[in-house]
Amino acid sequence: MNSQKEKQICLRIVRDREAYDLRTALEKLQDDYIAASLRNVPIRSADIPGVMPLVKERLAAHGITKLLRSMRWLGEIPTRALLAWRASVEEAVCASMPRRLPPDQIAQIRARYDALRRKIAEEGIQT
Repeated sequence: MNSQKEKQICLRIVRDREAYDLRTALEKLQDDYIAASLRNVPIRSADIPGVMPLVKERLAAHGITKLLRSMRWLGEIPTRALLAWRASVEEAVCASMPRRLPPDQIAQIRARYDALRRKIAEEGIQT
């Protein structure tokens, strides 16, 4: 790398990539948390106003992931009740999802980019 300006540009690119990786890692962690949490919601024992126990038994046989895909056979009232229930469950899950990455995951991502920054500062490389 010939100039200080080129180094600064490379360092800016590294900083932006690091921020992107941190952001996408957190988004993946949150998505995985929500999916895992929703898979563990018990339908049979849930208090879902407007949904009879027999409907809950049939839904439990299909699992929560199929719930929104295969509700046509339920009719209008249970469908609305189930959508409202699912929205309330998702809201509760989202309220408890992780807001930060675990420190070891942050350290791992930062270490990768710290190494790049050192290399740019010492030798100068193209990223």
